[in-house]
Amino acid sequence: MPSSRLQTRLFTAALALGLAFPLGAQVLMLDFGGTAVTNASRTNSPYHTANGSFTDTTWNSQGQGNDNTLTWSDSTTATGLSYTAFKNNSSGQTAMVAGGWSASFSGSAVNTGIYATPSVGLDGYMMSTTLTDARAIGIQVSGLAHGTYDIYIAGRNTNYSASAYTVNYYASAASATGNFNFGTYDSESVTYAAGTTDKTSSWSFDPNNASESNYVKLTVSITAANPYLNIATMGEVGSGMAQGVFNSIQIVTAIPEPSSYALLAGAGGLMIACSRRRARTL
Repeated sequence: MPSSRLQTRLFTAALALGLAFPLGAQVLMLDFGGTAVTNASRTNSPYHTANGSFTDTTWNSQGQGNDNTLTWSDSTTATGLSYTAFKNNSSGQTAMVAGGWSASFSGSAVNTGIYATPSVGLDGYMMSTTLTDARAIGIQVSGLAHGTYDIYIAGRNTNYSASAYTVNYYASAASATGNFNFGTYDSESVTYAAGTTDKTSSWSFDPNNASESNYVKLTVSITAANPYLNIATMGEVGSGMAQGVFNSIQIVTAIPEPSSYALLAGAGGLMIACSRRRARTL
C-alpha cells in the first residue's frame, strides 16, 4: 500500500478516536420538582456558575420515580442512559431499596435570589414530611461511559427556615443494580442557617466549609467493574430538618479512561512514524 494511503487511513482512525472522546464535556442536568425551569433560570445553576463558559440550557424535569428517557444539556438524546429511584426504610439507615419518594416542597419560605421561581433550586423532593426523620433518597444511574465524572448536587428544603440544619450528599460507583449502601461513600455537606435569606445571592461551594456552601461537588470514576453511579442525600439525626433533599443534579461527563487516550496517542504516533519513514525514502 502506498505510504500516502496508509497515512490517510491512520489519520482517519485517529480522527475517529478523537471524535469519540471530545474535549468538551457533555452534561446531564436533572431538575427535581413540579416547576419546570424556563428562560434565564436555565443557566442559574451550580455548574453554570462553576464553569462560566458553559451555556447549555436543556434540563430534564424529574418526577418522584424512575426515568429512562433522558436528554443531554445540548438537547441531544442520552441514548442508553436511565436511573432508578432509591430510598431508605428507616431513620438514619444507610442501606437503600428501590422506590419512589413521597414528599415535595415548593419554595414557600426560601424563594428569592438564586431560588426565585422558576430556579432549579426553588423546589424538589424528599422522602417524608416528618422533618426530624433522617430519611434518605437517591438515584442509581445506568449506561454511563467509563471515565471520571464530576457531580454537582443542590438540595435545600425551601419550605423550611426555622432553624439551622445540615444536609449530606454521597456518591460512588457500584458493581451491580440495587447495590446501594451509602455508608462508605465519599461525601460533602451543606449547612444552612436559620432564616429565609441565608446564602441566596449566588451558588457557592467550599469543600472545607459546609457553612459557606449551598451545593456540593463530588467526583466518581465509572469502570467496567463498577459501571453504575449511585448518588444519595440524607440529613442528620436530631437536626431540625433531617431529610435528604434533591433540587437538582448535574452529571458532567466523562474524562475517558487512560487506555482510551493511549489508543488515540498510539494511532497518532504511528502516523507520525510513517510520515518520517516516507520522508527518509524520498
